[in-house]
Amino acid sequence: MSITGLIDSPGAWSGRGLLVVSHDALLPQNCVKCGRPTNEPLLRRKFSWHPEWYVVLIFVGLLPYIIMAMVASKRMVVHVPLCSRHLERYKALRLAAIFLLLGSIPEMIAAGKWLPEDFQGVGIFAGFLALLAGLVCLSIYGAVLRPKYIDDNFGFFRNVNRDFLSLLPPCPPNIRPRYGAGIFQRAD
Repeated sequence: MSITGLIDSPGAWSGRGLLVVSHDALLPQNCVKCGRPTNEPLLRRKFSWHPEWYVVLIFVGLLPYIIMAMVASKRMVVHVPLCSRHLERYKALRLAAIFLLLGSIPEMIAAGKWLPEDFQGVGIFAGFLALLAGLVCLSIYGAVLRPKYIDDNFGFFRNVNRDFLSLLPPCPPNIRPRYGAGIFQRAD
């Protein structure tokens, strides 16, 4: 710990309620979800980000969106500390999402093929609900951190506990996140 009571964590800062990390950051051994100290191994997560307005390209077509998102996305690997409670919850919810997603397709096919005609619609609808539940579970609970912005040097992440952020020093002025044109920009 430093003299100010903050944890010395090379390449990691707190700024505007966000976790700001460099590509080679070492996060403190405290859970990013609750701020409690942890001895669990770090969870290696790959993050990617592209400007949010790219979603508009879906209306042009799914293929142009996928191509632009792949070309323009910025990527970053972060080793995320989680306590045993949050690590188990993360694993269980991801597993549930995978089972729902993988099980919904065969369920809809089986319902359409083997159920009596009166119940086929209900069976297919139940499979669709399972697919939707899997997607919701994966999107809401699947991400430990949510990237707000990633550039060539830094990543700005939300979905981080305030107690964890309070352990980190404030962002240096030259990388302090600021709003501009609807996204974060590096302050020069």
